[in-house]
Amino acid sequence: MRLFKKSRLRFYHQINASDCGITCLRMVCSYYGRKFSTDRLAGMVDTANIGTSMALLREGATLLGFHAEGLVLQRLEDIDKLQDDLPCIVHWRGNHFVVLKKIGKRNVTIADPARGIVVMSREDFYDHCFAGNPGSRKAYVMSLQPEARFFELESDPSTFKPRMAFLQRQLAHKRIYFVVLITGLVVTMLMQFLLPFLTRNLVDGGIASGELKLVQYLLLAQLALILSKSTFEILRGWIVTHLSIRVNFSLVHSFLSKLFRLPVTFFERRKIGDLLQRVRDHQRVEVFITRYVLSFITSVLSLIVFTTVLYIYNSVFLLLFGISAILYLLWIFIFIEVRKKNDWERFETLSMNQTILTQLVSGIQDLKIYNSSEFFISKWKLNQEKYNGTLFRSLRIGQIQETGATIIFEITQLFIIYYSAKLIINNKLTLGAMLSIQFIIGQLVGPVQNIVSSILNGVEAKLSFDRIFDIWMKQEEAGLTHTVKGSQQEDIYFEEVTFKHAKLDNDFAIDKLNLHIPRGKTTAIVGPSGGGKTTILKLLMGYYTGYAGRIMIGDTDFSTINVEDWRNHIGAVLQENYIFNETIAKNIALSDEVDIARLERALKIANIYDYVCALPLKWDMMIGADGKGISQGQKQRLMIARAVYREPDLLLLDEATNALDAENELVIMSNLKQFAKGRTLVIVAHRLSTIRFADNIVVFDNGRIAESGTHDQLLENRAAYYKLIRQQLQTIEE
Repeated sequence: MRLFKKSRLRFYHQINASDCGITCLRMVCSYYGRKFSTDRLAGMVDTANIGTSMALLREGATLLGFHAEGLVLQRLEDIDKLQDDLPCIVHWRGNHFVVLKKIGKRNVTIADPARGIVVMSREDFYDHCFAGNPGSRKAYVMSLQPEARFFELESDPSTFKPRMAFLQRQLAHKRIYFVVLITGLVVTMLMQFLLPFLTRNLVDGGIASGELKLVQYLLLAQLALILSKSTFEILRGWIVTHLSIRVNFSLVHSFLSKLFRLPVTFFERRKIGDLLQRVRDHQRVEVFITRYVLSFITSVLSLIVFTTVLYIYNSVFLLLFGISAILYLLWIFIFIEVRKKNDWERFETLSMNQTILTQLVSGIQDLKIYNSSEFFISKWKLNQEKYNGTLFRSLRIGQIQETGATIIFEITQLFIIYYSAKLIINNKLTLGAMLSIQFIIGQLVGPVQNIVSSILNGVEAKLSFDRIFDIWMKQEEAGLTHTVKGSQQEDIYFEEVTFKHAKLDNDFAIDKLNLHIPRGKTTAIVGPSGGGKTTILKLLMGYYTGYAGRIMIGDTDFSTINVEDWRNHIGAVLQENYIFNETIAKNIALSDEVDIARLERALKIANIYDYVCALPLKWDMMIGADGKGISQGQKQRLMIARAVYREPDLLLLDEATNALDAENELVIMSNLKQFAKGRTLVIVAHRLSTIRFADNIVVFDNGRIAESGTHDQLLENRAAYYKLIRQQLQTIEE
């Protein structure tokens, strides 16, 4: 029996494609009265690079204070057994998680973090549970029962104030534009306030009495008001356009700056399409701020002005319009949840579309070689059909809303005309007043529709803002604010360093590592693939944190060093280096300012100088994105040139010559040996020709050092290094 107080299960949308599991856990926490941020839960549920699993969710739930128990469904009737475990997390279609919220006699209700609250039949629920595991016909469910320690946790503070502070910072230098716009709107409203009275006096005072002079004066007054209003509308359009450009630039610029302050692990766990969609989200937020917010303010002012005038004429007219406005609002708000679900589905499919197309274009050669183009095209077609479905649903919802709204206001107009005619016949209303009332009603319909449109777009903009703000709430890379500057001209020590990429990894990438990298010397690291060699380099670049033990740079703890300053003195050739759609010179310098002398030296060290000089534009020749148009060997040599161009004190090479032929490799390694004099060089490689000249060779196996020494010493030992070399030579002979 549960003795704790339950709350209403609060629905949350997943922010990223891989966040479904932690979002479900977040919803269950809200049911028991604790509101936690996605970031807080992500710190407890390690999604690793492969997504979230039931095991990861269970570990995170246990850390939160839940008793988490795995359950298995094998039959349709088993659903009723979950009645006492609600809400619970269900593994969905083999690649997703949902919260089972309610079980009825015929239907079940789930909270799908990707779609919203969904009611479906028991049979559909059953089929979706087994969709990802059709062979065994087993569905996996996690029951969560909070323990006392769960209620000792405090909910995370509201993010409302940080969100408002963020917007204020972005709009701080644009306040004058908003002040001018709002002032102009107020003046325009005052002008519109006068128009109904001018119309009534024109008809009743001028036309009815035959006073032509009065008619002329009143028409001139109306003309002046119309011209003034039109002039302001032109100015307003210019200001809004200028404001839109400035706000969008400011938002996207700040967003990109934030991205560069995030750790590399953040990008390892995000889809490209997901991040690109965040940039598009800024446009929606910008449009809402610069257009819909102003439209909302204008409409509210218009509503206040014209309802006041309508009340002055006759309160019955105001009552009739009020009833129609309420009916209109009820009609529109019926569709809000449907619109929200559709918007999220559109975002997910658009993001996936971007990812699929990026992969299709980037991997076109492999797909053509294996005649597998249909593999990705069929995926694109399926996803595009889903996206088209969201567009059709959006169009259908809009048509239904507009048709209903038109019917409501047209019927109201008929009632008002009938009532006005009745009052005129009974001499209780003049013709001029009737025309004024018709004008006022016409002016009121627009503001009501604009207010509703602003609210609906506000809902959509909030979803976009949630996705943007999620990035802003991410913890920035450790060491950006540190003031200590580490010297690369010091010995580097790994002291009992332990690291693994995911909490539930069975093996450590590095396990209690003690390693000495002497300054000014060349250290080579060899060993089987997956043994932790590349991890050492990424730790030295400050890419990974959260390791146990210490990394010392001389007498300075690496964790206290400013990583930006540290990287200014590092050159690295990694397996994931990227070629940009730029000139050869700018690809190497990664700057608009290129030192030609250093560029030529770097090209010569990388043994690609003659090739570049033979090109029509030499180093001003453009290269396609990610090295399109050049070979892998040429790409690798350009990466070596990039690394040595900045003349680093610490040079890190990870399989830097594996795409080169023997002749090029021999020349480049000889050049690097000369370049490395007085510098610290760390090489990760398999080839004997790459590592044999090293001052010290460290043999790695399963995250630990198997042995170390010079090439000759290790051969004499006839241990791990000897076996690696022998295997390599045997492979060459074969």
